[in-house]
Amino acid sequence: MKRLDPAVWHVISPLFDRALDLEAGARRAFLDALRANDDNQSKTAKQLHIGTATLYRKLKRYGGAPRRDAR
Repeated sequence: MKRLDPAVWHVISPLFDRALDLEAGARRAFLDALRANDDNQSKTAKQLHIGTATLYRKLKRYGGAPRRDAR
């Protein structure tokens, strides 16, 4: 693997930092919404205007195992 020129890295490094900050913020917002809905995945998906499949992918990505809502 080729190493980046330090001058190039100096320019793109802040972009990586911002992307990581955005990812952390999205994770925090997602988990806060899940908690606010008492871990009810159906309610959380509706509140976030996403489908349940998307919610399950986010659970997998951000931690936590998908589980069925109590009925």
